[in-house]
Amino acid sequence: MGYLYLFLALVGGLVKGFSGKKISGDVHTLKDCFFVNFLRVLFCAAISFLVLILKSSESFALPQLVHLPFYLFSAICMATFCVVFMFGYKTAAYMYLSVFGMLGSVITGFLGVLIYNEPLSAGKLFGMIMLIAAVVIMAKYNKAITLRKTVKILPLLILAAVSVALSDFSQKIYVYEIGSSATVYNFYTYAFSALLLLPAFLLAKGSLIKDSAPLLSRHHLLLCLLIAAALFLNSFSKTLAARYLSSAEIYPVLQGANLIASAALAHIFLKEKITKRCLLGMAVAFFGLMMMNFF
Repeated sequence: MGYLYLFLALVGGLVKGFSGKKISGDVHTLKDCFFVNFLRVLFCAAISFLVLILKSSESFALPQLVHLPFYLFSAICMATFCVVFMFGYKTAAYMYLSVFGMLGSVITGFLGVLIYNEPLSAGKLFGMIMLIAAVVIMAKYNKAITLRKTVKILPLLILAAVSVALSDFSQKIYVYEIGSSATVYNFYTYAFSALLLLPAFLLAKGSLIKDSAPLLSRHHLLLCLLIAAALFLNSFSKTLAARYLSSAEIYPVLQGANLIASAALAHIFLKEKITKRCLLGMAVAFFGLMMMNFF
């Protein structure tokens, strides 16, 4: 059952990623970024609330005070993840950002070991090292695609990996510490994320209408809704999968499948060339992911 949820998370992740890449071309300022991501987490909160209403077995209630820090932590991680990756799509090659984001699996795996005593074998540790090697191998590939030196966007890439790790690990924290409805968890995560992004949008400098009117078009609003539905499917499915699988099983398998599918889609739809260096980096990353999962 856990792997079925992983498949649904994969579909949601692919749709989310490519839709985010598409809309990022019209995101020019931090205010734009806050606006787009406010809309998508707001839509996600609405979807979660609708699911809660339709599921008669689950009741909606205000969060207990003791649970509030978990929801806030998850919301901060989600908001950071959305904003960082939106800018990441603009500055890095799609495949390189995907591979670099896999370093989040390394961080998540170590957090699972340190905090919840989840097992970490020598094979999993070697797999983590292979992921780091893959990032190094693909650095020149990223420069060739984007015409930017990778070192200049390194802080953003590191923040992307950390945001992936903390966003994923917040789901594991929820399972261990609260363990109730995944739908309730997702609703509060998105609702609190929207509450964080709204003031950020209002306080950010620049005029949304003046600088990026296309973001207010019907086309972009529908695209935000699609991203929201995909983000909800991805996050909700990973939360359910966390009930059946360990952190070291969920994220490597999910990222490995996403790596292969993303490479094909990036080549077909984004016209990113798959060079020998790209293939080598992907192979090393995939091997590392398999090591993390099966050893």
